[in-house]
Amino acid sequence: MNKNKTGPAPLRAVISSRVSVDDVGKGKRTRDEQTEQMSISIQAQIDTGRALIAREEYQLVFDPHELVDDGVSGYKGADRKGFDKLMRLVVGGHIDVIVTRAVDRIGRNDADNSAIRIAAAQHGVRFHLFNGSVIDPRQSNDKLTLQITQGIAEYQSALKSETVRNVYGAMRDRGELRSGHKVFGWQWKKNEPKLSMKEEPDERELIQEAYARLLGEGRRYTVRGKSHTSQDSEKLYAICGDWNARGIRSVTGKQWGTQSLRAVLLRPSNALYIRLGDGWDYDRTVDSTTGEIRRGKWDRLIDDETYSQARALLLSPSRRTNPGRRTTHLVSGIARCGLCASPLRSSSVDDKKGGRMPIYRCVTKMNMPDDPGVKHVSARIEPLDAAVRRAVIAAFVFGPKNLFSDEAPTQAAEIHDDIDGVLRKRQELLSLVAEDVVSLGDARGQLASLKNREAVLRADLDTAMASDADAMRLSDLRAGLWKAGRVSIDATAEYKRELGARFDSLDIERRRALVRHLLDVEVRPRSKGVYGARRWKILHKVVTSLNA
Repeated sequence: MNKNKTGPAPLRAVISSRVSVDDVGKGKRTRDEQTEQMSISIQAQIDTGRALIAREEYQLVFDPHELVDDGVSGYKGADRKGFDKLMRLVVGGHIDVIVTRAVDRIGRNDADNSAIRIAAAQHGVRFHLFNGSVIDPRQSNDKLTLQITQGIAEYQSALKSETVRNVYGAMRDRGELRSGHKVFGWQWKKNEPKLSMKEEPDERELIQEAYARLLGEGRRYTVRGKSHTSQDSEKLYAICGDWNARGIRSVTGKQWGTQSLRAVLLRPSNALYIRLGDGWDYDRTVDSTTGEIRRGKWDRLIDDETYSQARALLLSPSRRTNPGRRTTHLVSGIARCGLCASPLRSSSVDDKKGGRMPIYRCVTKMNMPDDPGVKHVSARIEPLDAAVRRAVIAAFVFGPKNLFSDEAPTQAAEIHDDIDGVLRKRQELLSLVAEDVVSLGDARGQLASLKNREAVLRADLDTAMASDADAMRLSDLRAGLWKAGRVSIDATAEYKRELGARFDSLDIERRRALVRHLLDVEVRPRSKGVYGARRWKILHKVVTSLNA
């Protein structure tokens, strides 16, 4: 019987499972073996959790496979969709018990551990471990136990990570090619790491062909034993198309794409340079004996000059042609769902007249397990944007002189360049992962760091753009508005109209920066007495007196 039952309704439970396996990077398993092992471990955790739930007569209210972080490190702070869904279930008050093998299966870094521990205490959620222990974070003793257990798990992960870094550092110092799996251009065999330093002749020939065709200018290369001479420089997509037509595949058996080929050609190791970190930079340490840059001891695939020219071409900012999606709506990605706090994005639905009506819609597709009828929020774009516009103008009319910090950055162009650099770095990492040059486990930590850096830069950009728009306050109008004596309603209305016209004349990104700087926007679910504009919760972050 369920000893924890507090009423006639069974306690609502979910199963949280995770496995973090990165043995591929150490040469212990092939990728197929790793995937199989992870699947077995996850299924074993789910089966054990189901048995515990049946024994305790809990009610399983969410698909366990939706809360899995399969092969994702809990320590490195990577994106964990399973953990994010679990947090939404806890904060939303949809569960009573988290069933898991151990608390370190949920998180192994301080941010995740603190978040789940605090949320569980606030919403009365307890942890039921496979060994039968029940931990209630609302109880002082259990809270201490939870903190100590999570702290030890994080320490063990940090120690393991430090050991791995030291091993990789020693390999770099010895000039060894760090490769626990097959890399295009070199040989590989399980449990024979020295083989990974020897070239694969056919693949080396293909790489040299790609360099020659990319750079052109009469470079010679060989295809299937026949000598060829490159003419004009070719695009990456043309080389990929030719390779795919010839049946040439990557080490994972996939067709070639421009990003994966770009990743191969940018590898410093092709020219015996020792990679520095996970990007395209290489170690420029000078050998005290030879006076030259320290080089690797594996087989060379390309000469220094060819690599240098290709690197300069491929990393040239002029080759960046994809500007990304441009936002055209005022609060897309800014307004939040009142049910799960996820952002709302622009979309459209059929209207009653047979046309399409533009709306904002929550990006979350998750159904609420305890009430399948509950839907995540949506709102019509035009009336919500109009309400947000009025709130921004009100902030300018009634706000203090220091709406914007005097120390706010004003060099938006420089911040844009920094963001572009972060995005390029992230794309380079993803390209390396796609080509299997770098394992996903190795890249996760840096990807998380880049994501955090991008968030900081975008916040600085919002503040900078909002500060640049400070001129729209029209200090002369404000001075006239707040002059001594009574101010007429007509005069105030005129000031609002002029401020509104100045706001509308700004480009969309500057207007959105102002909204993010001044307001919090939330759309609440429809309920009795809460409909239409009553669902919009617009709070002022700077002019807080307007919230009253």
